[in-house]
Amino acid sequence: MKAICMIGILMLLMGYFLWAYKKGDDGQHEGVSPLLKFYIPGIWLLVRKARGMFHLKFSGERYERLRRMYVGMEEPELFCLYYSKMGSVMAVILTVGIIALAGTFVLGHSSDLMNSYYIKRGDVSQGDKSLSIWADNGTEEREITVKIPERKYTREEKEEAFEVVKKEIKKSLPGENESLDKVTKPLVLIESVPGYVIDITWELGQEGLVGRDGSVENDGITEPLQQEIVAILTYGEEERRMVQSITVYPGEQSLSQAFWSSWEKLWNELEESNGTEKYAMLPRKVAGNILTYHQEHPSLFGYILGAMLCLILLVPLWYQRRDRGESQKRQEQLREDYPEFVEHFVLLIGAGLTVRGTWERIVREYEKRQGQRHYVYEEMALSLREMDCGMSEARAYELFGKRTGLLSYMKFCTLIVQNLRKGSEDLLHLLDFEVADAFHQRKEDAKELGEKAGTKLLLPMAIMLVLVFAMILYAAFQSM
Repeated sequence: MKAICMIGILMLLMGYFLWAYKKGDDGQHEGVSPLLKFYIPGIWLLVRKARGMFHLKFSGERYERLRRMYVGMEEPELFCLYYSKMGSVMAVILTVGIIALAGTFVLGHSSDLMNSYYIKRGDVSQGDKSLSIWADNGTEEREITVKIPERKYTREEKEEAFEVVKKEIKKSLPGENESLDKVTKPLVLIESVPGYVIDITWELGQEGLVGRDGSVENDGITEPLQQEIVAILTYGEEERRMVQSITVYPGEQSLSQAFWSSWEKLWNELEESNGTEKYAMLPRKVAGNILTYHQEHPSLFGYILGAMLCLILLVPLWYQRRDRGESQKRQEQLREDYPEFVEHFVLLIGAGLTVRGTWERIVREYEKRQGQRHYVYEEMALSLREMDCGMSEARAYELFGKRTGLLSYMKFCTLIVQNLRKGSEDLLHLLDFEVADAFHQRKEDAKELGEKAGTKLLLPMAIMLVLVFAMILYAAFQSM
């Protein structure tokens, strides 16, 4: 029933998002993944409804930064855009969570407590288990922990288990040897058989031919030796012994082993004869084969992988810093464009165009150009659209100055507004002074940038000076 409810909720959720996606009321969702684009329309509707019901507003530093980046987008649209993107990520997480919950309910889980009194015991080899249950005596309810030992073998099951384990020991003990009558390679000494709770220990005799790990020490023998090893099978207090007789043969060296044994022997001989030399000589020819040697250098794979992971982790921090720097770059660009903007404006005014005609001419020229985006002209285009929609020129120019956030643009807009309202005849003369001030300020800014650049060059210059002194001193010491 719970699984059906979860699936029903998931279908309703997907149906809503599909309906909203087809409706297409999604505002703007540039720069998002295709998966989030499916969810954004539905979240956009919810955010807009919530904003209207609870009178939510977007304010603060984040709003100011986004407003500057998205020229012409008002607070309601910015609010919906920002929280729609955030909500779409949450919707993806919610969808995955509902699918996971439905899966757990479909798969289900069996209860260990049956008919209120019986606890399901773990089968043989599953181990003991602990279960927390609630006991109620009618007046008090208490949580208690019950430890349930695993089920034990019956007599028939026990005998069958011993036989199975013995067969498994006989099967695995030879390992890579053809049989136990000729043992030259390591044996396999198992300690248990999967699915059976019978412990296996080994008695390997006193000869030392077989190690605890099954290794065979046959390098020092010259003829076959027989030995008995005993597998002790234990279940509870019951024990069975299984004796296995093996015959260990002298070790058979492969061609590779024989070659490197010869190399080691020759190396020892060279060391004995050349022990007083400054350099040790490696064998050049062994068993008719010419040898070459090289030294293995440390791999850079780990360092490269670590550096790559560090860079990946630094990417989110870099993006966060870049977003904060965009607003600062906007202000710097507006400041740099101001002299050119004012000069262009004065030239068109002097040519006989009206203020609005000049404004429109500059915007049209900018729209025809294909190049870098300039925020000052984007703001001018927004002001022109506002005037086309019925806003007064004075109001549009005032809002333009406020949106730029720079004192120079505000002063410029004040001159224009005063001319519109009072009809001053010396607008061109005042704007000429403003052009002169703007270029003077540009010179001051250039000086300041030059000083900053000079300060940044101090460290490289100091390093170069130290290098020059080091070269002079080195040459002086070499000539002594």
